[in-house]
Amino acid sequence: MTPLGTVLGGILFFFISLLQAATSYADDYIVLDDVQGKIDVNKYLFFKEDPLNSLSLSEFKNSTTLTRLKKQSFNAGFSSSGWWFYLNIKTSPQFKNNTSSFFELHTRYLDYLDIWIYRNNTLIQSSKTGLQRPFSQRAYEAPNFIFPLELDANDNFEIYMHAWGNTTFTMPLAIWEPEALHKREIKEQTIFGMYYGITIVMAFYNLFIFVSTKDRSYIYYVGYVCFLLLFQVAITGFGHQYLWRDNLWILDRITTFSAFSALILGLSFTRYFLHTKENSPKINTTIFITQGIGIVICIACIISPSASTHNLQFPFSYAWITIIVFATAKALLSGYRTARFFALGWFFMIAGVAIKALVTNGDLPTNFFTIYSVMIGSCIEVVLLSIALADRINGLNQDNRGLQQEKYSLLKESSQLKDQFLATISHELRTPMNGVEGSLRLIEHERLPPDIRFYVDTASRSAQEMTALIDRILHFSEVQSGTLVIASNPFDLDKCLRKLASTFKQHCEDKDLQFNSSFAMTNHLFNGDVEKFSELLTIILDNAVKFTLAGSITLYVTERAELSPSQSLLKINIVDTGVGIPERESSALFDPFYQVDNSFSRCYSGLGIGLAIAKGLLSSMEGEMSFVPSQQGTNIELLLPLERALPPSPQTPKILIDSPGHQCHLPMLVVEDNPVNQIVLTRILEKLDVVVLTAENGRKALEVLAEHQVSVIFMDCQMPLMDGFETTRAIRATEQSSGAHLPIIAVTANAMSADKQRCLDSGMDDYLKKPIKPSSIKTVIEKWRPS
Repeated sequence: MTPLGTVLGGILFFFISLLQAATSYADDYIVLDDVQGKIDVNKYLFFKEDPLNSLSLSEFKNSTTLTRLKKQSFNAGFSSSGWWFYLNIKTSPQFKNNTSSFFELHTRYLDYLDIWIYRNNTLIQSSKTGLQRPFSQRAYEAPNFIFPLELDANDNFEIYMHAWGNTTFTMPLAIWEPEALHKREIKEQTIFGMYYGITIVMAFYNLFIFVSTKDRSYIYYVGYVCFLLLFQVAITGFGHQYLWRDNLWILDRITTFSAFSALILGLSFTRYFLHTKENSPKINTTIFITQGIGIVICIACIISPSASTHNLQFPFSYAWITIIVFATAKALLSGYRTARFFALGWFFMIAGVAIKALVTNGDLPTNFFTIYSVMIGSCIEVVLLSIALADRINGLNQDNRGLQQEKYSLLKESSQLKDQFLATISHELRTPMNGVEGSLRLIEHERLPPDIRFYVDTASRSAQEMTALIDRILHFSEVQSGTLVIASNPFDLDKCLRKLASTFKQHCEDKDLQFNSSFAMTNHLFNGDVEKFSELLTIILDNAVKFTLAGSITLYVTERAELSPSQSLLKINIVDTGVGIPERESSALFDPFYQVDNSFSRCYSGLGIGLAIAKGLLSSMEGEMSFVPSQQGTNIELLLPLERALPPSPQTPKILIDSPGHQCHLPMLVVEDNPVNQIVLTRILEKLDVVVLTAENGRKALEVLAEHQVSVIFMDCQMPLMDGFETTRAIRATEQSSGAHLPIIAVTANAMSADKQRCLDSGMDDYLKKPIKPSSIKTVIEKWRPS
């Protein structure tokens, strides 16, 4: 072959190779007919590792060694290499014209990201962004990396991405419809807001305790929580978005500095809480040395770029976890009672860190729960460590009963502060929980993909469990402080019992248990507090289901005797075939936070306050509880006196404004200062075909009423400028001359026993506590607005 032929042959071979390389992935593209909700495009992603981080865009375009993604989403873990990505998106001829959409990388941790978007071979968008670059360079205001796409029929989009830095490389990709993306952002912001709210409340609460007790454990706990919060703000991108947007010096150092500071203060908290100086001198010395190393690293982080100290986070974290585990294990083995919740709290935190490490190394898939595992674990940890500190106070109170009256008074003030805090935190937690539960209930009615439906259902169940936990803690606080109020209203006992039986029959079927019930009563109508009565039986039945692995649970209710012409004595037996209760343990079961098995290998979870609440409820109702000897399982017997009620007499309805036929078409007024809760309640009412007006406080509500007629008012209680009670009194004052009556429904996070009566005393007609349920809203509408 001639030299010219050789050259021509080589050129031909080169172009054939390029053509083969191009066609090897250019035909693998996604074709869009429409954009509705979220479209996952991960399986169309091609990538290439650049170990020296030296490739240019043109060199990557000409590369012949691209790899097609075979996983759910790209996850290379922690890598020092650069990474290149290619994605091809086409629209069909039938595609809806001029549709605004968004292309998203659902990650917040990329240090540097360059992206080029070509439309029909023309570069239309080029962006240089990332955690280590000013936030103002982003194409869209969000912690994630989001880029707008204007889609049209017969379009061909080619997207090239280059990412590098000292971070994890996860690239979940999707195309979003704007409305769906907005809903997702609202949901995430609600969850983040709840986390930040819980963390801040816990920090302030324990800071107040420190001021009162001067115990160093509290100030180290507060410091740990604050730096943990700062670390989460940094890694989730909110600090980058709102606090230090374009400050590159802070951007480069804040994550590493806050992480090491939190770890150092966590060790200090461990030292003082577990008294390692007296109980574990060797562990105490190890903690001192580790803290010294951490302080040196923190100083180095401030002086030099974080790249020089970033790689030290992992070995330091492993050493930190080892020390915490050994110190906690020794305290538990030594019989240190207050280390229970301390150990449980660190367990959730370490589990979250471990999951995050597995995600970082690419051993676990990336989804909402694995990406934010550290946040979820730390949220639970913060609450449990606060409970551990409260439990520690209770332990000190028991150990120091013989101290002088002055010291006893100090502990009593601390206990009162705890009760006040629990009432406050119940209100503050119910407010965001109302937004969470309400939003999730609204999302449940949307058409969702099966995987998203699973996550929504899981989040909904978890939110309901958290609300139930808040209720239990609140009831425990009322029982302990003696502020529990028992109402006396007529209720149908048979209806109440059958509703409970139906609920627990389903619970038992879920565990393959048999549920039996027998009600032998001559009277059905009694005066009492149906909510507290239901709570009492629910607690005991919950325990029966929890501690019964096989067999049956039976609920017997009989009217044992007539104590007087107007009063009966109910005998209630709850019998199960579960593990039973040792006789030596029966008297201690009513102690707060007591559990028969406190080991980590126990089969049953819980705070251990259920029976303490049940005993307090029964005592307030002047009843008695006892354990009937049984060869198998447990037989709990309740004796409860109840006053018989007469059938209700017809009541004259209140005069409503205007005629009923006109009123049913009037709008309803939502008075709520919290924007999220206002949106949730408004959406619930709109789904019931109700026209809604809104006001953010009482003054605005009066202005709306001066201009519009409404049929029902949903009134929050705590609001700025003019609260719900003052507003209600003002409305009732204006109605005295006309004789009209506008129904006002309290919708409030105030959930103490006396709060309902306070709302009714102020002139409100009904009471709903947050989180609200659409079914409850529908019930009060049917009750108070003529159909």
